[in-house]
Amino acid sequence: MKKFLSEGNQKFLENRLPNHPKLAQAQTPSNLPICVVVGCADSRTCAEHIFSQSLGNFFSVRNAGHYVTDEVIASIEYAISQGIKNIMIYGHTQCGAITAAVQSIQSSIEPISQSVTNLLSKFEPTIRHVMEKNPKLQGEALLRACVEENVRKAKNDILEMSSYLRDKCKNNELKIMTGLYEVETGVVHFID
Repeated sequence: MKKFLSEGNQKFLENRLPNHPKLAQAQTPSNLPICVVVGCADSRTCAEHIFSQSLGNFFSVRNAGHYVTDEVIASIEYAISQGIKNIMIYGHTQCGAITAAVQSIQSSIEPISQSVTNLLSKFEPTIRHVMEKNPKLQGEALLRACVEENVRKAKNDILEMSSYLRDKCKNNELKIMTGLYEVETGVVHFID
């Protein structure tokens, strides 16, 4: 794996990455991205690739299931305090965190650790809300609805947890967008 990563970094340094010419050119000395991107840690959901951007364009905040914590809020607030005026929150199809949370509700599957159990329990109210609102949803349709609702919840949590960000939105100094990335097609569907 170390050799694989080293070779990948060498391609980066030599600007030999497909679809990203001159990606490794000298970056600006300051961190002035155009957007805060809040997404899942899933390896298939790298915002710079999904939105065809280069290093430095996004201030990325990622964790499993894009769950909003105090640390996520602090990261976003810091970025917005530096002059960024946009936040994009996106979930994705085939999300392992949401799939595991749905499975833990529907059956007695044991998560791998207490930390995973704690994380999955955070998604439970949102998933139960979707299941109660749409009792006939099953399979991929249920998972997609849960991911979309989780994205909406993330936006609401950000606005509830941060008076700083809430005030920026009220004063039209900040826009929060939400979307769903389809891993299967590469398409991002904007939710609002």
